[in-house]
Amino acid sequence: MIRKLGDRTVVLEEKLRGGELTTTVSKFLQPDEVYGKCKLLAVNTLPKGASIGFHQHVGEFEIYLISKGKGIVTETDRSEHELSEGDIMLCKDGDWHAIRNECDQDLEFVAMVIFNN
Repeated sequence: MIRKLGDRTVVLEEKLRGGELTTTVSKFLQPDEVYGKCKLLAVNTLPKGASIGFHQHVGEFEIYLISKGKGIVTETDRSEHELSEGDIMLCKDGDWHAIRNECDQDLEFVAMVIFNN
């Protein structure tokens, strides 16, 4: 299967997971196309001031791969870390995390939510 950029499903999520402003979610594949192994495979875009709120993953884990800009990730222990292009964040099963964009440039990252089983 080939999926072109223009074939992606784009969804605007207001205050995603209790965050601020609007997150653009550009989905590569739908859950039924990945044999029930992946909940989300998408590019998320956060404009300045936008965030995805602090939330937990249970029965799944999430990976962020930063492709553009800089973001501040909050982990389970509430520690904060700046990530930039090429950096990866892993939120393990049972852990919590959030991400926000404080820069003038859009923050873009690939988000993968993968089921444990």
